[in-house]
Amino acid sequence: MPEPQNRSTISGASPWCSPAAIEETLRLDPPLIGWLRTTTRPLTLAGTDLPAGARLLLLMHSAARDEAHGVHAPETFDHRRTGTPPTLNFGAGIHYCPGARYTRLVAGRTLSALARALPGLALTARSPAPRPAGLVLRRPTLLHVRW
Repeated sequence: MPEPQNRSTISGASPWCSPAAIEETLRLDPPLIGWLRTTTRPLTLAGTDLPAGARLLLLMHSAARDEAHGVHAPETFDHRRTGTPPTLNFGAGIHYCPGARYTRLVAGRTLSALARALPGLALTARSPAPRPAGLVLRRPTLLHVRW
């Protein structure tokens, strides 16, 4: 859920049910920590020489917060954010997830259905900021809500 100033309640027309809000959620709190990759040939990455067969962990969480790549106020949820690099949560190029569009569609429809079923759904004042658990598929362990 968004920052306190953006998360009071939701509705089916809520900005945080929008495609832009879903992208911002994926940017701010990706479900995966990163991708494990293996170099297929020797290469130099950020000034470091890597041999073929080197194992790399590409951190989505860090990449999505890189101010050097145009992410301003990276720790802030902003459903109006524009100009950020595309998320790598679903891979890229030949490794792009064929279910990415479907996942985004389901997320938007699920949030809208939840908002219609539970009007006024909101985090409670005592709800701590969610701290996702897990290294592969992250998810909140606790979420205090009211409706």
